[in-house]
Amino acid sequence: MKKFLLLLVFMVSGMVSSFAFSIFGTGKNTVTVDIGPTIFGASLGIVGNVVGGGVTTSGFGIGAQYERQLLPLLSVAGRFAYLQGSLGLSTDSDDYDISDIRFSSYSIEAHTRFYPLGGAFFLNGMLGFANMSMAADDSLAGLPIEQSSAFSTSRNYFKLGAKVGWRFTFGLGGGFVLEPSFGYNGVVGAGSDLGNAMSDNVKKDFSDKSVNMLQNLIFVGGPRLSINLGWRF
Repeated sequence: MKKFLLLLVFMVSGMVSSFAFSIFGTGKNTVTVDIGPTIFGASLGIVGNVVGGGVTTSGFGIGAQYERQLLPLLSVAGRFAYLQGSLGLSTDSDDYDISDIRFSSYSIEAHTRFYPLGGAFFLNGMLGFANMSMAADDSLAGLPIEQSSAFSTSRNYFKLGAKVGWRFTFGLGGGFVLEPSFGYNGVVGAGSDLGNAMSDNVKKDFSDKSVNMLQNLIFVGGPRLSINLGWRF
């Protein structure tokens, strides 16, 4: 009986130690790379091939994140993301000087995460800063040569976002991490509007609706799909 009780004590203590080690000893730090922007950037490059007619497009994106587990149900994270794309149009017309327009954005974000079930599922809130820029070397596509001019302009933004996701860890207390998540980012612009800045550069009215779509739904805000790959330790 004494041997049985002693064995039971060892088994229970081992299980408790293993649990405490996995929650409090290791697995507090997670470093991941987000390939969601990479997939989206690659899809931008496919658009030109689908549209055809001399239209060329390209894109690239990447994200990186560090997460620190403060409590079993709570963590904080810092994230950096970059996305760029270009749009060009080739033509045989002598009346137009066509050039690629380049768009790019980067963001620095602070995240707070809540794991309500104490497992993989999480709720995420975000506050961040972003910058979006637009530039062309020679001219804005579609403008006559006499109205064309090189330009470069940018705008800063504040970001607010929320998302849900799952952090799957393949290892006791740490190891390889797969983290799919989906959410939405809202943006508030600071400084001069990009559409107005472009209009001033090329001396022609530019559609604010087009610029708003780019900043609110693609390069800064809008729906976001993330596929994080990394390591928890």
